Amino acid sequence: MALQLRIEPDQQGLMVINANTVLYLNETATAYAYFFMQGLPTDAALKKVRRMYRVDAKTAKKDYEKSSTQSAHWHRPKKSVPYPFST
Repeated sequence: MALQLRIEPDQQGLMVINANTVLYLNETATAYAYFFMQGLPTDAALKKVRRMYRVDAKTAKKDYEKSSTQSAHWHRPKKSVPYPFST
């Protein structure tokens, strides 16, 4: 799987997955995606997000789990549908 993350000046992001899926991310989702791509452990990512956005531990963890669940859906390989081609 190939991931590309572009972070805009307003901290929103654009994630491209396998060059065929594009996701527009809000600031928090961009932060989680960035930390994930950097290989930061979950606890460290949650601590950074809590500090950046001044949220409590419960909210940060809930948002992280939601982002992870949604990301897992998009990272699954899509089935190709063959297109009949004739000349």
